[in-house]
Amino acid sequence: MSYPEFRSELKKWAKLDQEQNKYQKVLYNIKNQKTEIKPKLINYMNKSKQNTLPLNSKYDVKLKETNQYSFISKSHIYNTLKKYINNDHQLNMIINDIYESRNKSINYDINIAKKL
Repeated sequence: MSYPEFRSELKKWAKLDQEQNKYQKVLYNIKNQKTEIKPKLINYMNKSKQNTLPLNSKYDVKLKETNQYSFISKSHIYNTLKKYINNDHQLNMIINDIYESRNKSINYDINIAKKL
């Protein structure tokens, strides 16, 4: 890519970024309103013991329950392994190995920042 092509693509990208930011603000407000209403709907469906309620002739609202596990921390791994392994040195070696052997990926992104 030549420098003039780069500048042209950069201008397109910056214009699209501005447009995206405008829509993100609108979507942010919509999401906030939905977030305020959602607990009331869930509460009603739970109290009335309804998993599905009609929205209109084509759609239903379904109450979905999911389990979400918390992140695994070093202290959690340590406390769990401590039940089975009494050697602190071994425990720390195992935990460090688990953390160091995780897959690592590098991602790149660009953004627009105000000049100082």
